[in-house]
Amino acid sequence: MNHATARLETSSGPVSQEDLRTLALGKAPCITAVLTIPDPLQLAPRLRNVLRDLEKRLSNLRIEAPASADLLRPIRAVAATLERDGDWSIGLALF
Repeated sequence: MNHATARLETSSGPVSQEDLRTLALGKAPCITAVLTIPDPLQLAPRLRNVLRDLEKRLSNLRIEAPASADLLRPIRAVAATLERDGDWSIGLALF
């Protein structure tokens, strides 16, 4: 069987299969978002859309607003930094 794979990079290096297994075993709430960014002009709207979608999903899971805000805070910080610096790539994984 042929499986297509994509290499995920972080500021500290590539994300390994072991990294993903460790994340999957986590007991605390964990949010993962993966999005494509075809060009730099799409960065801001796609980040806004993924954050809005995450807010809705957390609300649907009956996560209270303060807890939801705490979970989304690191993702919002990364999004703000990416927008401020104009940094982008073809794909982005947030977890």
